[in-house]
Amino acid sequence: MKRGCVFAHYNKLEKVSDYVLYYISELKKYVNILVFVSTSKLKDSDYKKIKYLADIIIERENVGYDFYSYKIGLKELTNISLDEIILCNDSVFGPLYDLGPLFNRMSREDSDFWGITESTAKSYHLQSYFLVFKNKIFSSSVFWDFWNKLEIINRREEVIEKYEIGLTQYLIKNNFKPEAFIKTIQRTSEQRIDNFKSLIGVFCNRLRSAPKKIFKAPLYIFSVTKGFISGDLFKDIDPTQNLWKETIIKHKMPFIKTNLLLNNPGKINISGWEKVLKKYTNYDIFLIKKHLLEQKKS
Repeated sequence: MKRGCVFAHYNKLEKVSDYVLYYISELKKYVNILVFVSTSKLKDSDYKKIKYLADIIIERENVGYDFYSYKIGLKELTNISLDEIILCNDSVFGPLYDLGPLFNRMSREDSDFWGITESTAKSYHLQSYFLVFKNKIFSSSVFWDFWNKLEIINRREEVIEKYEIGLTQYLIKNNFKPEAFIKTIQRTSEQRIDNFKSLIGVFCNRLRSAPKKIFKAPLYIFSVTKGFISGDLFKDIDPTQNLWKETIIKHKMPFIKTNLLLNNPGKINISGWEKVLKKYTNYDIFLIKKHLLEQKKS
């Protein structure tokens, strides 16, 4: 299996963190050509480190988020004979598990493109921190038409809606079949129970976030409760956030989101993440601690 990969990188400290170097070194075990696209100004020392791992290094202006890095990196792979193309970025720590079994299993799936996780937020889509496209799809003009039309957008939510969600929906409409390594949409009975427990936790966290002003609290609590009962809360579940522990333990999820451990935007219970990784994976959590410390100091 001959694979090409575009790796999108950004670091506000203008450096390449050690967890990124590890991630790329693991990717290279299964990737023939790796294009490293950075929106940071690489120091000479970092450039030399990446040079030993990446086949092509591109530095560009920090605009357009990861999707524009993907677009630029893909141009380097257009005339190369490949079986698969991977698009991934540094928004996750990992891989927590060896990627070999993942690639082997997903190559046997009846699909044209796949991702690690799926989401139904707004519309069904594969989450774009790790996407793989098989030869059938990138041999089609449909695939390249999407990237050729992609423009620079500097609003994160708009990028997610137009490009992350838009890419999956666009390919589905053109009769290409998606698949997810961890299926959170079609759950088994056991998974439904586990997921429901996680949802209860999300529900309770949202209630704790009720406004302190007494006259606003009842309306907020009513809104959250109504959403929970109607199922709106279920639609907003992000498996990389709300189900981080379950996916790592039960499904061998190969990544954990950097922002989950750094900022925890959803106020999710992440206590014990170190114990989980130590018990179930061989990942060096020092790589995580070092990055978190560097970012929090800045």
